[in-house]
Amino acid sequence: MWKGGQTTTFEVSTTVGAFADLSGAEEMERLTVKLFEEGNSDKQIAQYLTDLGHRSPQKTYVLPTTVQTIRRRHGLLWGGRVNGEIRTHHVAGYFTLQEIAKQLEVPNPWIYTRIYNGTIQIAKDARTGLYVFPEEPATMEKFRELKEGKIQKLRF
Repeated sequence: MWKGGQTTTFEVSTTVGAFADLSGAEEMERLTVKLFEEGNSDKQIAQYLTDLGHRSPQKTYVLPTTVQTIRRRHGLLWGGRVNGEIRTHHVAGYFTLQEIAKQLEVPNPWIYTRIYNGTIQIAKDARTGLYVFPEEPATMEKFRELKEGKIQKLRF
């Protein structure tokens, strides 16, 4: 209100710290699931939600990582695409990093950390863009030995 009685109105958007605090969180979740099931990528879903006026916490737009978090919460994995193909949970003849982690009962970052620090030496598969390991009993045995501290390095 101005001196003299005039008023000016303007909208100030405020940020929130958590996804659950967003006013449209439930609708974003519903739309994310629907759009993912229709074959859209995280980036496409994020753009669509942004165009509808949704946003991520601390941002004025929806981040693809927000979409990814929603997908994972609903058990919808592997939304990204590699060379135009939807990634699958399994690569024939190989264990994926996630499959190894699940069998070892360790979080995925346990393996990623060892790849990045050189304890596990492996290159990403050129076709899938994933870390894949030979699907053999010896592979799991070597990982168990690494986990138990019986060996210090693995090379694939």
